[in-house]
Amino acid sequence: MARTAREILEHHNKAVFSKNYKEIMKDYTDDSILITLYGIFKGKDAIEDFFRNNLLVKMPNMKAIETPDNVLLVEGDTIMVRWTAESDLGRIENGVDTFVFADDKIWRQTACFNIIGK
Repeated sequence: MARTAREILEHHNKAVFSKNYKEIMKDYTDDSILITLYGIFKGKDAIEDFFRNNLLVKMPNMKAIETPDNVLLVEGDTIMVRWTAESDLGRIENGVDTFVFADDKIWRQTACFNIIGK
């Protein structure tokens, strides 16, 4: 049974915040594309590299922070989320991701965030 867009996002967030690379990559395909300010990552290998060598290195022990500014908008197979996170080394305020889902996976994702060092 196919997961809903929200279910895929919930799985993705849990995997990212627990730094579980195997679970993170279950949500992508070899055709997935992640577009960030740090570059464009095409396919599972490149996307995994982004998480292993960029975001989760720069934000070790990252935790989501609930704020009144956090937003989740859902329209069919597309979700936009504004989020805040904190880690041992920095903080992200007003991060914005857009996800487009297809065939039970993240097909396209944009991620815009700036890490503010502590």
